[in-house]
Amino acid sequence: MTDDPFSRLAVLKAKADAAELTDDDAREWYRIIVEARRVSDYYERALIRYLKWGRFRPDRGLYWREIAEVLGVESKQGAHQRWSRLAGPDPNTEPRRLPYRS
Repeated sequence: MTDDPFSRLAVLKAKADAAELTDDDAREWYRIIVEARRVSDYYERALIRYLKWGRFRPDRGLYWREIAEVLGVESKQGAHQRWSRLAGPDPNTEPRRLPYRS
């Protein structure tokens, strides 16, 4: 098995396309997706925190409407809603492992 979860997903997808996906394969596929989502949320949360309250600009963080532009969402409310979802009950949760880097 490879350490690269994205390569592993490609292998699992190919098995599914060939009707060779086992139940264990499906569980593994789902575990990889859940972990990727968790890691992605962690880094998106860190980015928004940096943009809003970090040292992006010496005089202030960005306004929610500016953050919305960076995130590609329609409105400042959308950016704030994204932050609220990401911040959740424990915004300081770190990923167990870093995503694969080539």
